[in-house]
Amino acid sequence: MTRIKQQENFGRAVRAIRSRLALNQADFGARIGCNQNTVSRYEAGKLFPSNEVLMAVWRLADRTEAHLLRAYVSELSHLRMKLSVSSFLTRRLSNTRRWSREPSSPCAI
Repeated sequence: MTRIKQQENFGRAVRAIRSRLALNQADFGARIGCNQNTVSRYEAGKLFPSNEVLMAVWRLADRTEAHLLRAYVSELSHLRMKLSVSSFLTRRLSNTRRWSREPSSPCAI
């Protein structure tokens, strides 16, 4: 799942929850700890939520909406794992290169 797909899943969940609760974006934002503009960006798929916002949204979700949130969290966890493996391999490769270099010879005077 791509990053855009993840954001769409979260945005759809936010919109569904907000619609079910019959709240406008400003009121919904007040419930989850952000402003109307941020809610709009979540719904449009332009912004990833912080962990605190994700948990606040999760608490407001019903079973159907939780399904969208689970898909978002699952893919996010998968990407984080891939990034940590990639980061580990990059560091490992960097260390291998550093130790494989031959030491420089002392300057002759």
